[in-house]
Amino acid sequence: MWSRTRKENATDASFTSLQVICTQKLVPDLSAVVPSVRMAKIFILKESNNMERNFNIAEILKDKPKGTKLYADAFGELSIEEICTEDNHGITLSDNCGTDWLFYNDGKYSWLGESILVPSKEMRDWHKFAWKKGYVLVSNDSDSHIIFNGFSKNDYTTFEGKHWISVSKKRHVSCLKMQNVQDYHIEDNKDSAQTYINAIEKFCGGKLNLETLEIEKQPEFKDGDILYGEKDELHTDAIFILKIVKGKRNYYACLVLNPYMTCDYIGIGFAGNKTLRYATEEEKQKLFDALAKQGKAWDAEKKMIVDLNPKVDELKPFDKVLVKDNTYGSWEPALFWKKVDVKDLHPYKIIGGKRYRYCEPYEGNEHLLDNQKCGGLIMGNEDLTNCIPWYCKPHFKCEDIQDGKTQRRMRRKNQLRKRKGRL
Repeated sequence: MWSRTRKENATDASFTSLQVICTQKLVPDLSAVVPSVRMAKIFILKESNNMERNFNIAEILKDKPKGTKLYADAFGELSIEEICTEDNHGITLSDNCGTDWLFYNDGKYSWLGESILVPSKEMRDWHKFAWKKGYVLVSNDSDSHIIFNGFSKNDYTTFEGKHWISVSKKRHVSCLKMQNVQDYHIEDNKDSAQTYINAIEKFCGGKLNLETLEIEKQPEFKDGDILYGEKDELHTDAIFILKIVKGKRNYYACLVLNPYMTCDYIGIGFAGNKTLRYATEEEKQKLFDALAKQGKAWDAEKKMIVDLNPKVDELKPFDKVLVKDNTYGSWEPALFWKKVDVKDLHPYKIIGGKRYRYCEPYEGNEHLLDNQKCGGLIMGNEDLTNCIPWYCKPHFKCEDIQDGKTQRRMRRKNQLRKRKGRL
């Protein structure tokens, strides 16, 4: 009779605690779920047992070192000897007398019994025991955040944290060694965790290393340094040569590491990446190769982008050239006229009066036209004059070609003469 009453009391106590869990899951009325309270007790107890049965403690313990202290009510204090997640009976522990005991991966000693293995006598929450260095924790009242650095006691009731920030107190503490584990839980909201990390970096003036939990100060970069800009909310990964103009970060040349691998060597952009570091030799070579494909190179002594092919400045009128207007475009065949001094970055003028930003001699760069269509034909080593719509006849001389301004002035004079009847 005594054992029966005890069993009923235990069942009622379990039901009370599980009813709280059910209420937190927004189930206001148990009678709406099952027809009777007796059936509700059975339903919730089975659900709780299934959750505990599916909880794999061996997965949590597999990365713990040998000798890590654990606890079981039937054995007292235990320590880890060996963990094998592939074996269902994979937890091997030893007691204070040196005797080894085998546990199932869910913490049971007998498969007919219940899970009895816990982190310690004082702290029995496996979810908190599974915290790892670098985890962002939030207080139960959501007022403060802290980064977990490890347990400070062998009973796992307190932990050491880094970069504690309180919203209400508006304070930052770099290190707290005795925080109660029951006062915190893992921050599941990624946006909130990232906002917290951004606040740390802004306050400390550096980049937070989540492995060491230390703030890494940004070095003082100099003009001409080759840097790597890491991806952030507004910028993608990029490799660039730093150009400092009036204290602002510009670049001489930049390779954007997007699917198009865009390379800009005009040097009119702004390097806005938040996190910068020195580029590795391999990353530097990527930038140099991209410049070489554009016929350019970096001169570290003069701190400027120079032409790999000096023949561009030696071109003469009617020389065959390849031109394009931007880095995304395709090379087009044309006949060179002259290079002009302009401020809009289109210095190369071709026969016909049109100007381009990029110009390369055709000879030696025929491969740039491989598989490119021009005038309906596939350009290879064919004569360029066959597919240039504005090609001038050979008997024309360069000095006979007038620019657009002179042509408009002559056209206006002719119109005035016609009106006066002089023509």
